[in-house]
Amino acid sequence: MATRGVYRFHFEENQSIDVYIHYDNYPMGAAHYFYGMLCDWHKAKGNTLTRFVRSVPDAEIQIGGNKLGWIEYLYEVWGSGNSATIKAWEVENEEPTACIFDGKLIDFISEFSVDWREPMKPFKQTADGILNSEQARVLLFARTGPMEILSRPDVFKKDNINYKLALETVQDYTTHFPELLEDPDIAEILKLVG
Repeated sequence: MATRGVYRFHFEENQSIDVYIHYDNYPMGAAHYFYGMLCDWHKAKGNTLTRFVRSVPDAEIQIGGNKLGWIEYLYEVWGSGNSATIKAWEVENEEPTACIFDGKLIDFISEFSVDWREPMKPFKQTADGILNSEQARVLLFARTGPMEILSRPDVFKKDNINYKLALETVQDYTTHFPELLEDPDIAEILKLVG
């Protein structure tokens, strides 16, 4: 059975664009869609709306928008990425009737991701911003990222500022996400730096 929803992305000067999804728009399903968007953040360019549409294959941009006919849920989003905020509504007779959440998008994901088919990794505040372990791993192994710097002792000596910053980043991420220490590539490089 379809649980229809509209995702309204707000921009400057009272402009918004609606995205319609036909299935799985109850709060747990919406949390899953938003989680996927945030996990794929590094893969796509564009604003939050663009990234959301790219990460949810069934998402349809609504032209002539802001219609809520036959919709059970409305999710209004302001801001970008892990710092975005959301207001989630139940909808009856084409009108938002009950606000079921008002706050940070990552808190919405945490609150409504329980009982989902796949476990979602929590977001945590790091020195580089709010990340989850998948995003932290991608950043660690990015080209010219911390792991590349630490794996090149012939180029980056221990007194080099880039080396020190890379080591601080790895220590920050592995403190927040201890599961990263189980990654054989990370463990091997950490053995090198002692």
